[in-house]
Amino acid sequence: MVKRATSSSRMPSDEPFRYSTVHVKKSPTGWGAKLLDDHDEQYFIAVEAWSDTGAALVVDRFEGALVPATDQPGFQELGEVRHHTLIPATPGWRISAHQVPGIAAPFTTPIAAWAQDQAGTIEAVAALPDDSLNNPSDEGEMFLQVTGSSRYRILPPRPAE
Repeated sequence: MVKRATSSSRMPSDEPFRYSTVHVKKSPTGWGAKLLDDHDEQYFIAVEAWSDTGAALVVDRFEGALVPATDQPGFQELGEVRHHTLIPATPGWRISAHQVPGIAAPFTTPIAAWAQDQAGTIEAVAALPDDSLNNPSDEGEMFLQVTGSSRYRILPPRPAE
């Protein structure tokens, strides 16, 4: 069993490592560390190297040196970094989801692109209405994200009439 460190103890817990994907722009190791800041907002930093003992090393932004990720304040967990190649979607493809009582209203939204990761997994990229970041700006800009949820159905373009 792989053990993970907790932010409170900095020592490995007996909980099994929970597979996670983290969002880091680049990581030479393919791994990233999820941390919480002083306001309990999560952020991610790249694992730059592994120590001789197998510890994940990250750059401490105050010391400017490689340190164990588990020593960083707010450390939560490590996760694999997924790099995506984006492929524009043909117009007409959509994502649809049924209502989840108390969580989300039903919706259908266009797919902007397809994202393929290094393992070959393909997921849709769309603006999801259940995310406050996806409200269009005054200029019509929207935040798009990879939609890796099994609660979404992918719908093909409707046939021309």
